Amino acid sequence: MTSAAGELLRKRYAEAMPRSAEAHKRASQVIPGGINHDARRVSPFPPSFSRGSGCRKSDVDAHGYIDFVMGHGSLLFGHDHRAIRAAIDAQLSDLVHAGGCSPLEARWAEAVVGIVPSAEQVRFVMSGTEGTQLSLRIARAATGRNVILRITGHFNGWHDYGMFGLFAPYDQVSSAGVPDLSAVVAHVAQGDMPALQAALSGKEIAAVILEPEGARAGAIPMGGETLRAIRQATKEAGSLLIFDEVISGFRMAPGGAQEYFGVTPDLTVFAKAIAGGLPGGAVAGPRAIMELLAHRTDSSWNRRNRVVHTGTWNGNPLSAAAGIAALGLAATGRPQDEAARAADRLRAGLNGVLRARNVDGFAYGRRSSFRLVMAGEGELPPGRQGDETLASELPSERLLAGIREPLRSHLHLALLLNGLDFMLADHGWVSCVHDDDAIDEAVSRFDDALSDLVTSGAIEGARESH
Repeated sequence: MTSAAGELLRKRYAEAMPRSAEAHKRASQVIPGGINHDARRVSPFPPSFSRGSGCRKSDVDAHGYIDFVMGHGSLLFGHDHRAIRAAIDAQLSDLVHAGGCSPLEARWAEAVVGIVPSAEQVRFVMSGTEGTQLSLRIARAATGRNVILRITGHFNGWHDYGMFGLFAPYDQVSSAGVPDLSAVVAHVAQGDMPALQAALSGKEIAAVILEPEGARAGAIPMGGETLRAIRQATKEAGSLLIFDEVISGFRMAPGGAQEYFGVTPDLTVFAKAIAGGLPGGAVAGPRAIMELLAHRTDSSWNRRNRVVHTGTWNGNPLSAAAGIAALGLAATGRPQDEAARAADRLRAGLNGVLRARNVDGFAYGRRSSFRLVMAGEGELPPGRQGDETLASELPSERLLAGIREPLRSHLHLALLLNGLDFMLADHGWVSCVHDDDAIDEAVSRFDDALSDLVTSGAIEGARESH
């Protein structure tokens, strides 16, 4: 893999994207790094998108893409879904922000309670990070304990508590500007039940928070047996179990991962799909815990026991209208099954291309998500190209690595040049509007992207297309 290969791809990309280059140059003058989310970085610059419809979107240079970033996983129903768009349009003409309550809040909360096994009451927020932060505050208030136990590699938001145990080395904070919170945040490796039980045995843990589908939206798959063991261990220790269903919520099943796996947490955090593609999130749980957020007539209790929570846009009418429409669609279960079937077809197609081209790598995932692992020649077991079962055999850190640099950057450019958008080049989500034709076209474009990598010299030992 040579530096010349990267230069060739960057040159082609820059020549094809002059308006995106100009948009990034302008943004970089007033936005640090020219981006507002670390995962949107692309070298030499990201595409600047202008329109979206169904499973496709286009950029300012008029290039079309089959979209698998899908709003960072929030667009289970694709771009500009008719029913969600109609709900937004209708609400725009009535009320965007009242600076107070609206009837839509209760309807939105009822939609959550109606399909989520653990939900009796709901408190709305505006993002997944806000939701996880609030859930931790609720857990500490409910238990009278201060320590949060995280699972290494799991992403539970970008707030300070989420920055311990996120990136290796796990005994260090994962961002500058984060204070040492090791006294109140502990972490154990996914699957290490003895370590988790030992951490819980001290009776200091307020809650265990985790992504029920596995670290980083399933990069390290997590199964029902593990979740059931954690559920039992937290009950015995008097600690709460928090499911971070920001991505899996309403996507794996109508009731999220907890319905899919049959494991009920104490608190659940939602975002992304809950608002139909608009900003929005929520914390849900049993009434006895959630009512810690409610005011009482006892001022002393309010001061010492109540969980304080505010937020200008919480439960706003526009997000609520979109969310009600989206959850009405999600409640049937059909969109989730359609998206999962399309993802099965995509993973099989990607693996077929990897095998045909003799590229060391494989696609894997569960339900409507997919991930790619690609490696240097000889790094994976020989003859296993395109073998999804490798996900159960490789070390966790190798799965988290996905595609190492510089191959990841090279693949990212090749995918974009061929009209495919994968998140960070190595993962993404499928919507219920990705039909067979779109999936087959995406597989063909992936093959073309690998052809570009072979031609440029970015990968070696691969076969040319038949």
